[in-house]
Amino acid sequence: MAARPDLKELENLSIHIISENVETPGGISVGQQSSVSDFSVGSQSQFLKGKTEKDEYVKSRLQVDIEVVDEIEEDKPCGIGKCRPNGLQTCANIKTFVTCMCLLMVTTGTMSTGYFNSVITTIEKRFEIGSSISGLIVASYEFGSLVTVIFISYLGGRRHIPKWISYGIFLMSLGAFLFALPHIIAKKYTVHRGISHNETEENICKVVDDLSGQYKEKCIGETSGNWVYVLILISAQILIGTGGTPVLTLGTTYVDNHVPKDKAPAYLAFIYASGVLGPVLGYALGALLLQYYVDVFSYIVNIRPSDPQWIGAWWGGFIICGILLFLLAFPFLSFPRILVEEKRKILEVKTKEELLNQDDRTSKHGEEYGKTIT
Repeated sequence: MAARPDLKELENLSIHIISENVETPGGISVGQQSSVSDFSVGSQSQFLKGKTEKDEYVKSRLQVDIEVVDEIEEDKPCGIGKCRPNGLQTCANIKTFVTCMCLLMVTTGTMSTGYFNSVITTIEKRFEIGSSISGLIVASYEFGSLVTVIFISYLGGRRHIPKWISYGIFLMSLGAFLFALPHIIAKKYTVHRGISHNETEENICKVVDDLSGQYKEKCIGETSGNWVYVLILISAQILIGTGGTPVLTLGTTYVDNHVPKDKAPAYLAFIYASGVLGPVLGYALGALLLQYYVDVFSYIVNIRPSDPQWIGAWWGGFIICGILLFLLAFPFLSFPRILVEEKRKILEVKTKEELLNQDDRTSKHGEEYGKTIT
């Protein structure tokens, strides 16, 4: 019969077993708990023993999303080309992006919804456009958005989202300036001695008191209008609708990819709420600018805005919104394709949750081990 081992031999044996378990090849856990990271190492996950190993694990997960990262963009992600000042790097976060999105939604809502609806009747009167043609101009915005939404959503979601949004903003800015172009190329609109001299090819009942009815055939019809100006306005609306497509379709995707799922609704709520504010400002801007004469820099008239012959400065709002959109395009052009720090925060939270869940499953399995043996 073999002799029983003494106490010293038992101590050496237990130490030998523990050391073999800790030094398992490949980093595979063996059911013990790490005293450094407080995570269970009883799962088949990678063994995280400290901050260095955890950062390496998160970095390896980041490489799945970041296929190609330029060295300059990795060190200084926020900027345009080689212009990447150090002070601008603090803006490379999701809160700054949401702030820019809110400003963009206010500006686009001001121009496309509020201001346009407030001046459409003035545009009809100025260029002798019938109601059917003005309806076609309004529908052109939706046409531009409908035609491009599928292509932009599919192609833009796989590429640099902030740059695609900035390209759309440039198109909207171009459309706003194009919308004001008819005022520049058209002949001046003047009022003298009760007769409105609208020097275009079509007439719009120029004589105020037509008792004989001899000018009835010269009055505006539902489908009348100067088609040169109409085509310019339709083209402008298509550009605005096309440029506005990636704002919400890609902007919300970019936000959702860089915030935890429980915080995404709050960020998106701010964006959509700012869009509701835009029409309010648009109607207010229209009411303000229509108080000024259409050719305020060319003529001084003695009639008031309440006069039927009055035509306000409908073009001013499109110039203002076009300038604001042009300036807003540059912040979006400066954002990186992926906000690495925001992605790292999300992956750290996910990694911790996964490890804790694995730890819970391992602990539960350990507690139930042997209970089924009879």
